[in-house]
Amino acid sequence: NDANTSGRSLSAHVSRRTGPGWLTAGGTLARETADRRDLRWTSRGLSLRYAAEVGENWSGSIQAALTATRFDAEDPLFLARREDRTWTVGLTFSNRMLSWEGYMPVFTLDWSRTESNIPLHERNLRTARIGLRRLF
Repeated sequence: NDANTSGRSLSAHVSRRTGPGWLTAGGTLARETADRRDLRWTSRGLSLRYAAEVGENWSGSIQAALTATRFDAEDPLFLARREDRTWTVGLTFSNRMLSWEGYMPVFTLDWSRTESNIPLHERNLRTARIGLRRLF
């Protein structure tokens, strides 16, 4: 059974030039609604990101975020409302010298840890991605 879902979110960010790059701090509030009560949740998040270009060819960013999510329904097995807290740290970098045909590879490394009052939802994730960015 698919549930009808819809969501709303509000984000605010502020950036400031610091050294060779930009420091950005932000916050997000989100609400997901659904026909099924067990799929409804509210979250709050804070993030911090620093992005810079170093030399002529290197660019990159480092980011950190903390998100707290609370579900509306009580879990029938654990008899508690699910509450998650997720920490995320990421690093993205690229070098223009590696571009080809107007595309530049972008490398991203992320780590996240979710702690939950319901142990089935706890997890550690490590990801590595390679993408392409179009040079203008």
